[in-house]
Amino acid sequence: GRLADATALLVRGLAEDIAQKNADATARKRVLLGEARLRRNDPDGAHEAARKAATSTEPATLYGAAQIDLAAHYRASALSIATELGKSQAPDARMYSKLLEADALRAGGKARDALAKLEEARRISDSWLARVSLARAHLDLGEHADAERELRECIARAGEGALVFDDDAPSARLLPPLTYYLARALEGQGRSEAKATYEAFLALVPRAERDPLADDARRRLAKAH
Repeated sequence: GRLADATALLVRGLAEDIAQKNADATARKRVLLGEARLRRNDPDGAHEAARKAATSTEPATLYGAAQIDLAAHYRASALSIATELGKSQAPDARMYSKLLEADALRAGGKARDALAKLEEARRISDSWLARVSLARAHLDLGEHADAERELRECIARAGEGALVFDDDAPSARLLPPLTYYLARALEGQGRSEAKATYEAFLALVPRAERDPLADDARRRLAKAH
């Protein structure tokens, strides 16, 4: 959640990678920079970072760039990457393609169609990322018990989530939102532990930083009092 500090580190790291002509590391850092810019409410800056990252040939990096574009409302760019990934013979690339298509459907209000696409992704690989997307689709549909089940599985597989792409690209940043989504699932079922779960999530996010999930968690807590 320390986005300003992360951005400063990434800018320095990018300069070093570019000087050393390390294209893969450069592209991975551009994805991280794009994510940080998104959370700081700079969708155009996020897209610019994603556009540069999308010159990579690594499926995981391309997936990350497309995820940024979806969140920044550059849907056509994201689906173009998904199409290219879907042409690959590599199972992980095809799985990422299905995940992106599912997330695009969710963003368009078609969570039920997204569930079907996510099942296709799971037939390729029962990945941690697919489970997270399944949980979010169930939340969109108000299927809170199903969402909780998927989230409990994701939390049990947190080690996979912390290195979901590869050993050179730690992904522990993806873990804290699980606590927020779990609180949503519990709240939807009228469970008393939802309040403590929101509080546990907020303890992970520095108050000085703006964060859309944290802002929503605070609103939901305020309504609960």
